[in-house]
Amino acid sequence: MITIRNYERKDASVTWELKFQTIRNINISDYSLEQVKAWAPDNFDMDVWQKRIDDMNPFVAELNGQVVASPIYNKMAILIIFFLPCRIPRSWRR
Repeated sequence: MITIRNYERKDASVTWELKFQTIRNINISDYSLEQVKAWAPDNFDMDVWQKRIDDMNPFVAELNGQVVASPIYNKMAILIIFFLPCRIPRSWRR
């Protein structure tokens, strides 16, 4: 069963990994390598990510206790970003 819960600081690394893998493996089909590397750099400062994600106060979705998605909303409760694992079937992504 999928559980939606509030983001916790301990989720920072897994949410960064979701973002990184989504951009590097899915968005690469729509953007150049240079663009995806700028959007998801190899050596990103986790303190910067932690601050950014703390300010967004997102949710995470868990499946069997493992974070599998991270929807991020803006202050008007509009979904602005939704990161999913890149290993899910492509038919689920479009």
